[in-house]
Amino acid sequence: MMLRTDLQSVYGLESQIGGTIATPLLVALGISAGLELLTKYWSGKTRTTQNDVLGFLTDVGRLPKPEAEALIQFRNAIAHGYGLATRRVQDDQPFMFAVDTDNVTSPAVIAQTAPELHVVYLWPLKRYFLKAVARCRRAIAGDWQRLGGFVVCIRNLREIRVSKSA
Repeated sequence: MMLRTDLQSVYGLESQIGGTIATPLLVALGISAGLELLTKYWSGKTRTTQNDVLGFLTDVGRLPKPEAEALIQFRNAIAHGYGLATRRVQDDQPFMFAVDTDNVTSPAVIAQTAPELHVVYLWPLKRYFLKAVARCRRAIAGDWQRLGGFVVCIRNLREIRVSKSA
């Protein structure tokens, strides 16, 4: 809940698509964190692997596997180096990224435009994240085993509170 509120403060209301984003990498990092959190809720695990995230992005999020793998590498690039390039650990394959904050109609969240270059479309990524939230809720609500895992996961992650100093 807090993450979505924080994201709205930088990318606008959830119903709003398009406009100016002053901090696109922070928005992308926040959405990436949100997708990982959804993976934890969906899987019932407090510690997830990249394979868990890949499963969530493809199964629940319905992202094609190559796009999901590229999105994971994008997350790794911004989360671990706050940059736009990384190398996949298992095969040393390079990935470079560009972030597009103008395109609001792309059917792709992330697209390969050259052998090593991928473009991340921020507005479609926002739409994808919001759809993933709804799909995750439905997947958990429709499966008693997942619901039980979700309850345990929430308890194990504990609630975080932020308070302002007086």
